[in-house]
Amino acid sequence: MNKALRYAIFLFCGLLAPSSHAWDVSVVSQQTKPLSLEPGDPAWSQVAPVAVRLAPQKLLAPGGGGSVISVEVQSLRTQTDIYFRLRWADPKKDSKFELSDQFVDAAAVQFPLNAGQLPPPFMGAQGQPVNIWRWSAAMQEPDRFPQAYADYHRPDAIEKTVRYPDRPEDLVAEGFGTLGRRPSQAVEGNGAWSEGYWTVVLKRSLAVQGGAAFKNNTIVPVAFAVWDGSAGDRDGAKSFSVWQNLLLDRKVPTLAKNNIQRGRQVYARYGCAVCHGPAGKGGIPNPNAQIDPIPPLNRVAEGFTEEEVKTVVREGRIPGAKDPDGIQPQLWMNSWKNLMDEEELDALVDYLF
Repeated sequence: MNKALRYAIFLFCGLLAPSSHAWDVSVVSQQTKPLSLEPGDPAWSQVAPVAVRLAPQKLLAPGGGGSVISVEVQSLRTQTDIYFRLRWADPKKDSKFELSDQFVDAAAVQFPLNAGQLPPPFMGAQGQPVNIWRWSAAMQEPDRFPQAYADYHRPDAIEKTVRYPDRPEDLVAEGFGTLGRRPSQAVEGNGAWSEGYWTVVLKRSLAVQGGAAFKNNTIVPVAFAVWDGSAGDRDGAKSFSVWQNLLLDRKVPTLAKNNIQRGRQVYARYGCAVCHGPAGKGGIPNPNAQIDPIPPLNRVAEGFTEEEVKTVVREGRIPGAKDPDGIQPQLWMNSWKNLMDEEELDALVDYLF
């Protein structure tokens, strides 16, 4: 079977996979004996992968991503460490960082930094920090800057200037534009590309000072992102997921008692407050948009039908500019049709109406 056919089958099967973007399907972190960072370690055969759907990031202009539609996720943990294995289809390996318009493949796992919080999945928000573990294909290249010109500098000068990491980054953010490295870099990782697939393993101690914690018999929200270098993905241009449940031991999610409560959960899970404010009260600035600040959603029934709201949620919307010659409005309405199922959409509309 050739590579192109394998890739097509992977994409087709991803579309037919169980509805793993719904809250009732979770990533289970199973306890095991110590294992290696090798993506092919036999220990991974103990736990079935979960297909998590991804969508292009179109919330913050100019956006990007979308070439990777799903990522398979597994998790194992020992008495001291937790591991994640991510696997996704990518027909071309991009691992060379050349300080140009060529970008590298990458992946990230995200968790709320504070227990009991569910920040927006878009890198958190002010007062709602997230912990991000980011792996890049470039970090494993022995010569990460092959095109660097160094006639007047010692050979390692560009390494001292650019500082591309040689291991997964342990990061913290409180919203767009706030990403920073933690003082202690505690995440380890390893990735391998073969026949049109990336397989990446990330590892960290169950608890570190200032990082996300993983305690037995708890549920930890987790989200994922993938960058496809060939598609021009970098920085905020990526394919991402909303929050999923990471189950540690026998703890199970609490189900909503009714559709309005479920809609409130959907509102939080998809980070709607980033643009529409807590409880849909609006007031979020969007400079040069025709409607600025962004209007409230808690009175949406006064101007829209339920079906009109569903259409906007499914398809997204780019706000018109008040001044066509001015800056582009920063915040867009993301299209959620790749991630949000009809039950979630119905619940969200019930909550808003």
